[in-house]
Amino acid sequence: MQHWNFKEKELHHIQSCLNEGRIVLIQGDNMHDLQLLKDDLTAMSDVPVFEHHIYQSIEELCMAVEHPKAKIILFYANVHHSDFELYLEIQEAIIESVYPAIGIFIELNDHKVLNYHYQSTHEIILRQASDRLKRYELKQNESQPHQSHIAPLDPRKYTLNQLTLAEQMAVRLAYMNTGIEKGGIMGWYQTGEPVITDIAPLKSYALIGCKHRIHGSEWFQNWLISVEAALKQITLVKDIDNYPASLKSLERVYSYWEDRMNYFDTLIKTVHSAAL
Repeated sequence: MQHWNFKEKELHHIQSCLNEGRIVLIQGDNMHDLQLLKDDLTAMSDVPVFEHHIYQSIEELCMAVEHPKAKIILFYANVHHSDFELYLEIQEAIIESVYPAIGIFIELNDHKVLNYHYQSTHEIILRQASDRLKRYELKQNESQPHQSHIAPLDPRKYTLNQLTLAEQMAVRLAYMNTGIEKGGIMGWYQTGEPVITDIAPLKSYALIGCKHRIHGSEWFQNWLISVEAALKQITLVKDIDNYPASLKSLERVYSYWEDRMNYFDTLIKTVHSAAL
C-alpha cells in the first residue's frame, strides 16, 4: 500500500468501510492501476470484488451501486483529463447519482491517487436531513399555497423539529462549523438568531458525548459555555478593530481542535446507531 501514499487515517477509513459493507468506488482510465489498487485493498479484507467497466456511459455504474454485488467497484472511465468537458460530465454524474450510496471515492491518474474522499456518517446524515427538510417544506407549500410566502417566526427551529435527533445534530454541528470556519464566531452569530438558540442543544449533544465517554465531549461543552458567555456580553460588532478579544481566543482554540470532524462523526454515529 506504500505505493499509493495513503495516510494512516485513510487506510483506517478504507478498512472501516470494507468491514461495514460500504462501497469503495475506484475510478481511473488505466485498468492495470485499477486492478493493482483493488488487489491491495482486498488484501486488507476478505471481500468479493465486482469489476465494472464503463466507457462513455454512467448508467451501468448507477445500477451497480444501487444493487451492489461487492464492496469494491472498479469504474473504468475511458476518458482522459484532456477531454475536460466529458470528464466534468462524468464527475457531476458520480456526485449526483452515485456518491450518496458509496463510502469512499478514490480517483486514480497517472499511476497515483488523484482524489480521495471518505464520506463520513455526518455527511450521510446531513444529506438525509436536507432531503427530509426539502420534502417537508414542499408538503407545507402544497397544503398552504396561499401562505407559502409567509415565513414562520423561527423557521430553523420549526423545521428541525421534523428531524431525528441524529439529523438535528448533523445540521446544527455543520451550521456551526461552517459559520466559524468562514467568518469566525461573529460570522456564525451574524448569520442570524440561531447561534444563541443553538448553543443549548449543542451543549446537550456534548453531554450525550460525555455520557458515552466520547473523547473531546467535555472540552466541547466547556468551549460552548465560554462562547455563550462571551456572546451575551455583546449585541453586534460593527468595527472589526473592536472585535472582542475573548471571541478571538475562542476561535483560535477551536481552530486548533483538528480532530473536531472525527468527534462530530463519532457523536452522530453513536446517536444514530442507538436509534436503530
